[in-house]
Amino acid sequence: MNAAVEPEITSLNEAVAGTDDEAAGHIDLGVGGMTCASCVSRVERVLKRVPGVIDATVNLAT
Repeated sequence: MNAAVEPEITSLNEAVAGTDDEAAGHIDLGVGGMTCASCVSRVERVLKRVPGVIDATVNLAT
């Protein structure tokens, strides 16, 4: 797969805006267009590079 991953959220501040400190520890993001394990690996790898992200786990089944 050679598709580029283009983030729509460029800052974690955008993703957690309006949440309290306790809820900001976990964020669920909907990511469409993934069809294979390679997609999952790429999205996880890119998310982990975002400043402030400690871990990223993608579930292809949901």
